[in-house]
Amino acid sequence: MQSNSNTKKIYSTLKISGQCASVRGSTKIVFGSNHIPETKASISITKTTQNQTKKDKLSIQILNPSPCPRVNCSSTQHSAPKPILLPEYTFALQPNYKISIPNSEPAKFSNKKYGIVNCYAANTNQGLVRNYNEDRMSIILNIVKPQSKVNEDWPKCSFFGVYDGHGGYACADFLRDKLHQFVIKDPSFPWNPKESLRNGILNAEKKFMELCQSKENIIERSGSCAVVCLVIGDMCYVANVGDSRAVLSTHSGQNIIALSTDHKPMDTQEEKRIKEAGGKIYQASVQKPSADLKKMEETFVGPYRVLPGRLSVSRTFGDPEAKLAKYGGNINVIKCDPDIRSFKVLRDYDFVLLASI
Repeated sequence: MQSNSNTKKIYSTLKISGQCASVRGSTKIVFGSNHIPETKASISITKTTQNQTKKDKLSIQILNPSPCPRVNCSSTQHSAPKPILLPEYTFALQPNYKISIPNSEPAKFSNKKYGIVNCYAANTNQGLVRNYNEDRMSIILNIVKPQSKVNEDWPKCSFFGVYDGHGGYACADFLRDKLHQFVIKDPSFPWNPKESLRNGILNAEKKFMELCQSKENIIERSGSCAVVCLVIGDMCYVANVGDSRAVLSTHSGQNIIALSTDHKPMDTQEEKRIKEAGGKIYQASVQKPSADLKKMEETFVGPYRVLPGRLSVSRTFGDPEAKLAKYGGNINVIKCDPDIRSFKVLRDYDFVLLASI
């Protein structure tokens, strides 16, 4: 995305794996088996020259660390983190501007080993255009065996989740507190992780949609995207709904592998699915003077969106107005159907990064 030189607004983009994300707030979780990840307390974007994009490798560094309250960690004392480099990020900014993106809360980290997970780090920021943050995250390092399965063998299991809320934070709050419980309580867990992830996600969606409604009307309108990673033994299972992302670093950062695909309305398969289900895809337009100032011309701006719902993603949790027919929604257009991928953790695998964008 490049800035229009005629506008006075400041546009900033953060490119991850070649895709653009506006700096409206983001949340990151890094966990790995070979390296100690770090998180930076702020991301600084330096100025660029006209028509030139500067590329920098983003070093992650723990500042103001605090132990994560959602993790069973017996000590708040941790060994000093070692630096690692994330994949290359590209910052595009109008000339002569310098922007700092503060964290909305201190970075969280742990060096406590559990199974193949040696460490993790996480942070979140509210971005530049809001004074609040609708993102949430969940880290459960040690999934305890439930009483109902006390006589079964139980592998070492961990769960990491990033929830990118929109239209409010109630849905992201619900997922942070409940999604892993729906997954763990599924009868197929932990021996069929893909089935338990899919069932857990669909059951969480069903429950939240029930909570959104009273007998007469909608009492909660928020929604959320999600990307989660379930670690069982030496296997990782990644599920995503929406446009949050997961990437894998291997061979000390020499290889970066995408573990998720964005659910966007202009994705070929998503576009086909949306239109076949009766939905529409549109882009907002504005009128502006032509170059010779003799007439007004229509210019399309902003992301492609889906009707019903006016969302820029094609799969979400929540968003009852986009899904429920009695409010003009269509349950087959904006869906909560996860993509799930799995891989075995090998010796040369460094870390997994989960992020909202």
